[in-house]
Amino acid sequence: MRDDDASQVRRSVVPTTIRALGRIPIPQVAYPRNNRIAPHELTVYRIRGIIEHISVENDHDWHLTLRDPADSAAIMVVEIPDPACVSDSALKADLAEARRVLHTIPKHGFAEIDGVGFFDFIHTQRGRARNGFELHPVLVLRRIPAR
Repeated sequence: MRDDDASQVRRSVVPTTIRALGRIPIPQVAYPRNNRIAPHELTVYRIRGIIEHISVENDHDWHLTLRDPADSAAIMVVEIPDPACVSDSALKADLAEARRVLHTIPKHGFAEIDGVGFFDFIHTQRGRARNGFELHPVLVLRRIPAR
């Protein structure tokens, strides 16, 4: 799928929490197919979370369910797209590295993630935030020590 607004994403990282992202109001507009909803989908966020579940979707994206370490009720999905589906070589390398690092983190391990905000439509995805907000794509994934 084309992303006509990818060049407009601000690369400066905004630290936040899973709980805070889950409280963003659902946009009251039709979700565009090839564009982004400002300002949240033009922002790179940094969160820390506990990896609860990992699944590989039919499109070969990896879905991770993360839990907020400070609020066990706050969960969200982050996605690492299939690097083979990306033409930008730098992004392809970032996605491959994120997947490599994920293999070093045990279930219920802690991770720090930088990713672009994305409102997914509400459907049956496991571990989704109430508002459907995700980080997709994940740009950086780091293993961090448990707190």
